[in-house]
Amino acid sequence: SILQIMQHYLSNGKLTGSQQVKNERQPQNMDENRRMKSRAILLEHACGILGAMSLRESQNAHLIVEGNGHILIFQAMRAFPNKVTLQRQCCLAVRNIASRLISDEDKAKILDAGAEDVLQAIAGKHPASAEESYAALRDLGCNPTMYQVDEYGNYARSTTEAFGTVKSNFRPVYE
Repeated sequence: SILQIMQHYLSNGKLTGSQQVKNERQPQNMDENRRMKSRAILLEHACGILGAMSLRESQNAHLIVEGNGHILIFQAMRAFPNKVTLQRQCCLAVRNIASRLISDEDKAKILDAGAEDVLQAIAGKHPASAEESYAALRDLGCNPTMYQVDEYGNYARSTTEAFGTVKSNFRPVYE
């Protein structure tokens, strides 16, 4: 049912297809603005539910992928690229689904749907979603490159250090 609702709001709002990336245009009036905001919030909550369901039971993660839920999540991410809370919930959902999948075939389906590009772009654009995005990529078997995107669209390597990549200077005994 959740996937059907997501599909309904992504297709009725003309948020599917090649227009997804260009979707976040300025609404023409207040009613349209409210509808777009409501769609983003509904999709955010739907992704949160999918993430919670998959975390509780690995079979749910498989069923979400089998029902193309991962594709709907990526459509929502592309449709609302500037809605940070939606992006974070989508990243968490993908991460939870990927972490509970048993089958490598299901992980391959997620990667084939463009997970790496979408998650990498969101991690660079929205620092609030970076950890979740990198965790999802890691759980999908990718080795993500950490970078940030500035307001002009320029890419810069992130100065954030990933846990375990730098040798610690911790000394257990002080001399």
